[in-house]
Amino acid sequence: MAQYRTKSCEIEAIQWTDNTNEIKSFCGNSCTYSVEEQCMGSWKGIPIERLIIHTLEGDMVASRNDYIIKGLKGEFYPCKPDVFNQKYKLINDTMEIQEEQRWIPVTERLPEELTPVNITWINRNPEQYYADIKDVPFLATGVFHRGKWYWWSVVVVDYLSEYGRYDMDLVDKDIEIVAWQPLPDPYKG
Repeated sequence: MAQYRTKSCEIEAIQWTDNTNEIKSFCGNSCTYSVEEQCMGSWKGIPIERLIIHTLEGDMVASRNDYIIKGLKGEFYPCKPDVFNQKYKLINDTMEIQEEQRWIPVTERLPEELTPVNITWINRNPEQYYADIKDVPFLATGVFHRGKWYWWSVVVVDYLSEYGRYDMDLVDKDIEIVAWQPLPDPYKG
């Protein structure tokens, strides 16, 4: 007997939770949803939901928390969560976006030199009249260059590139930059 490994391919899938309308929209005519009242004597019991997926192999009943998969030929079929999680992993932009948008502690790594980034900064020793901001995190945009942080301005990168320093935008020694994240891409309307 020969052994086989599944080929790598991308599929679309959605988990059936409280999103029945979304599932019906995803599957179109490839599914039927119904609710049947369960009656016992004179009282009504728990309603029974039925989501039937019309697959290439015939009708299959899906249960809550099953994944509904759109196959390579546009067909739909249900898949139990444990099987789905063993066989598939999320590959769309969601993971990459989450990674790009996460705050990166400066203790983990620093940004590329002369690249503007969002920063979280904390004033550890403010002037007396700013005492209420001591140790409070704030957001700004900054640039890292040769071991120092600078507040971003329209000229700071040019000055740093040409002269190697720009004291006007140098971050004060009492300010601690604790984390950074890349700036988002510009809007491309």
